Amino acid sequence: MRVLAVTTWYPSPQDPVTGIFIKRHLEAIATRHDVYVAHLVRGVAGSPAAHDEQAQGDPPVKVLSLAPGSLFASAVALRSYAAEVQADVIHTMAFSSLPAGGLVRPGRAWVHTEHWSGISDPSSVSPGWVRAARARHLLRAPDVVTVVSSYLQEAVRPFARKGRVVVVPNVVFGPPQALDRSPQPAGRMNLLAVGSLNPIKNPILAVETVAELRRRGHDVHLRWVGSGALDGAMRAAARRLGVSERLELTGQLPPDALTAHYQWSTCFFLPTQHETFCLGGAEALLHGRPVVLGARGGQRDFVSRDLGSLVSEQTAAAFANALVEVHSRLADVAPERFAAPIRARFSPAVVAREFDRVYELARRS
Repeated sequence: MRVLAVTTWYPSPQDPVTGIFIKRHLEAIATRHDVYVAHLVRGVAGSPAAHDEQAQGDPPVKVLSLAPGSLFASAVALRSYAAEVQADVIHTMAFSSLPAGGLVRPGRAWVHTEHWSGISDPSSVSPGWVRAARARHLLRAPDVVTVVSSYLQEAVRPFARKGRVVVVPNVVFGPPQALDRSPQPAGRMNLLAVGSLNPIKNPILAVETVAELRRRGHDVHLRWVGSGALDGAMRAAARRLGVSERLELTGQLPPDALTAHYQWSTCFFLPTQHETFCLGGAEALLHGRPVVLGARGGQRDFVSRDLGSLVSEQTAAAFANALVEVHSRLADVAPERFAAPIRARFSPAVVAREFDRVYELARRS
């Protein structure tokens, strides 16, 4: 099939991280179908409606500028691009891309893939979105909606067509074989977190957990890969609790730079309030590391007791208990035991086959 993906989230040379999970979905689909991408970006008044941006090895990308005074031109450009590539399927990705699907749908199957936590937890976004969250009924328009976890599926079902919400997980990338653990001093905990420094990820609670572990006498270090508004507050909390030397903030890093950090770690730790999937946790497992995560969200689809711990109580004591227990219980487990279940469920080939079934279902609608 010829698939036109329409998305507001997509990596770029300026920001190689945003929407990386969408890019991985499309790369997987492109192994079985002809995929073209319309990347909708915020522009400025007077900017051209569209220009080509081709990245070697990627599906072809056309950037459409959404700016005051150019929205009509952008809509025309999007419909023209759909006709040019002779799209059989329109595949919108992320809620902010959903309205564009109606512009190019006539005569074509329409699949929408949802990742956004604002669907399941409107209060985590903004008070304005809480008031506008009835817009989620727009999810009834596509022929099929796919979601990346059962947690998100439960949230989407009331707003989409009955029987047309399908779980297709994220693609999880990692090395062909799980990484062996680096030698560490006995009893040392090297905790790695990957994610934005925002309240949902709970970085302040992560620092408080480090302080609790130090109070109990553990040799613990926390390395957080990511950036965000709570950078300063996190550093201030570490100073207040006397653990500044135990905290390292790397800032945002490209995905291909993470392997060395997984190699350093003894456990992946994210005291998140909720996740639609928790890609960082799945990647950690694929690299051969156990995980300790907040219990609410898509991570419950793939984290079992054999792979780590899900913690329901959002306190430093509860997470400290889980980290001590996991380091003790899983210390001698071979890294490949963590990786094999993730590789079997979330490889590009497996995810691509799931989308094959979704496309056929949409075309029969």
